[in-house]
Amino acid sequence: MSESAPSEESQKPRSARQVRSAAKILSKEAKKILAKHASRIAEVPAQDMRDSLAELDRLREENDPAKVAALEEEAERLDDLLHQHASFARKSALRETLENIGIAVMVALGLRSCVYEPFKIPSESMLPTLRTGDHIFVNKFSYGIQVPFTSTVVAPFLGDIERGDVVVFRYPLDPSEDFIKRVIGLPGDKVRVMGRIVSIKRAGEDAFEVLQRAPLDQKCHDDASGRTLTGCQLFEETLGDKTYVVRYLTTLTERNDFLPKAETFSVPEGHILVMGDNRNQSHDSTQWTVEVEAVDAAAVLSDKDLRDLTDEKLFTLSHPKDHELSDASHDSIVWMATHRSRAHDLTLSLWRSPQLGTEATWSALAARVDGAQESTVAALVDGKPVPKGDALARTLEVGASIDRLVVGRTEDGWNAVALLEEDDTVVQLECGRKVCKNSGRLAARLTEVIAAYRETPEKATRELLPRPKGVEYGNRWTGRSDVRDHFYERQYQRTGTEGPRGLARLRVFRKPKQSVDMLQDAALREVGTSAAEAPLAPALGERAWLVTGEDAYTVVLTDDVRDMVVVLDCGKDICGTAEQAQGLGKVVLDRVPKASSDRRQLRKMLRDEDLGAMLGQTGHDTGVTDLKVLQPPRNPFDRTRLEATVQGKDHSLELEVWHQPEEGLAAKVTAIAGPLDLSGNEAVGEHGHAGEDEEAYHHVFAVPGSESVIRLRCRKGLCEEADVALALARRAADEAKDPDNFIDPDARRPKPFVPIGNVKGRADVIWLPFERFWLKVR
Repeated sequence: MSESAPSEESQKPRSARQVRSAAKILSKEAKKILAKHASRIAEVPAQDMRDSLAELDRLREENDPAKVAALEEEAERLDDLLHQHASFARKSALRETLENIGIAVMVALGLRSCVYEPFKIPSESMLPTLRTGDHIFVNKFSYGIQVPFTSTVVAPFLGDIERGDVVVFRYPLDPSEDFIKRVIGLPGDKVRVMGRIVSIKRAGEDAFEVLQRAPLDQKCHDDASGRTLTGCQLFEETLGDKTYVVRYLTTLTERNDFLPKAETFSVPEGHILVMGDNRNQSHDSTQWTVEVEAVDAAAVLSDKDLRDLTDEKLFTLSHPKDHELSDASHDSIVWMATHRSRAHDLTLSLWRSPQLGTEATWSALAARVDGAQESTVAALVDGKPVPKGDALARTLEVGASIDRLVVGRTEDGWNAVALLEEDDTVVQLECGRKVCKNSGRLAARLTEVIAAYRETPEKATRELLPRPKGVEYGNRWTGRSDVRDHFYERQYQRTGTEGPRGLARLRVFRKPKQSVDMLQDAALREVGTSAAEAPLAPALGERAWLVTGEDAYTVVLTDDVRDMVVVLDCGKDICGTAEQAQGLGKVVLDRVPKASSDRRQLRKMLRDEDLGAMLGQTGHDTGVTDLKVLQPPRNPFDRTRLEATVQGKDHSLELEVWHQPEEGLAAKVTAIAGPLDLSGNEAVGEHGHAGEDEEAYHHVFAVPGSESVIRLRCRKGLCEEADVALALARRAADEAKDPDNFIDPDARRPKPFVPIGNVKGRADVIWLPFERFWLKVR
């Protein structure tokens, strides 16, 4: 019994025991030949045989493990001499086979068994149950009596094939070869294989049942050398009332089951589905294919067609979960678009000791949250499905330390702004609705970020924001850049004064990473007002305000063109009137153009001589002192935005093609369109039907030119309008007019099933090697 090619490991060197056993048999054979037929062999070859035989016996008697290679080499030399000069005296292959069969029959008769047939295991496909080289007896009467040289079975009442049986059968793709495998599926069953998971929906049942297996502590061993294998796992698997051991290799070259594709096999009447116990190293039903002419639905509507007719540009091709490739006249595909999903986006923004104050910054951000409501973490998690136990306790503990929290919700997700006064920090988290599915999830994610920040305050937001699994993200990070590029502050104190009345303070935000509108709003809120309430200063521009405070005047200037915000506070001991404050603001405003293009000009926007002139000072004594403000080394603002791209059913297209359906084109269209409740519509093709439901647009139509029927279902995320689905259906109809466009003449298609008539019998017992003698095959 042999499979199509010997395994790689079957060609490895023999063990020392195998070499000594072979040498012993060869020595015995050579002595018989020389004793009986020496006269028929030329003198020189006969002497060479005697010398080789003597050397062989000497090496055997020494029994030195270090000389196994020499023993094997001498045995091969003697075997070659016998083959060349005494082949007439050696046993023929036929004679040896007959003798083996005779021995097997005698053993079987001696054990008072029924009629058995001996087989030798040729490969590793049934490890660990059966090893390469094992000799087994196959019960020929287990499932009835098979008429010799035919597939006809009589007396089937003797027994039925059961799931879990180990059977010998004629290979369906080449009946001259015999295979041995384990029965997994019977007629009427559906078997689904997805990586390491095998499921069965038995005939007459409604649901798939996963075969239960438990990992074993036993090690895997190499079949030839006996060494322990790494990257291999044994499992005890249960199928019905049978329990047996299977093995899976998990090395990188073998573990395609880590990204598995589901394959479903519907076992037809009169057939079975089989698998080897060495699951991902077995040539079995899951691997057998034949070359046929087959329908290729992807050629009817390609990704290029989808890019032409929809707004999406990146598509992935797959097959439906229950798709079967065994029917070459039918194909079913799914095109999935990789698309932007704002519902999966995440944005984390942090203001560490913001220049305009944490309270003002938080207030400005909160005012910009759509549908903002002040809340607490405890209120957000109340009654919501969030992690329980310790995780919930941590969420509530961190949430209790938040001083103020504003939460808003939009169509795409949630927006939360938290004030942490003790940390002098403001945190803003924008979380898509697919990530934060409820307010409890939002609270859990927000408090997780805050806890991580408090543990390591210097961490960037990209390190603080955990990425959800199963979504591909593009990272847009606004890092904590050199503060000198984006912010400048200068302060002067009038000589002889203390406090804000004698202080002039300039803060300039140049091309800030954050919104100028937010900064402008925060600057106004810092002095207790807002853009809607503060008095405008038209002399300084359309977006300029002059606010009179108890101790100082505050000028806020916003230049949208140059992307700058200027905040000037002038104490009343320096700017005695609002007009003087406005005049100082004009001086600063005139210097904005140069500072916007050259950061070195920021230091010149407010000089001591400008203040000295207001105070009537001349000469070197300007009447003010430069307080030399220490600039922070890094920008306090830091933001990470994770922009999601996902694949989902909402942006997909399903396409099925039937070629030459048995029931005819019109009947096939009716059979498909009926359950979908579609209306007659021949805008695309003959016998056409079209319609829509809440999720998708549908088209079913015939293409007589190629005797084909097509079903198209386009989800509304991809086909936003009915016209898009119609255009796709027409493109498919055009491509399907010529069968050469979508019939692949050299396609490989599965042929996974074994006709029951090919089954020779059930593997019952092992009779060689002797250490496994009469071991029952589980």
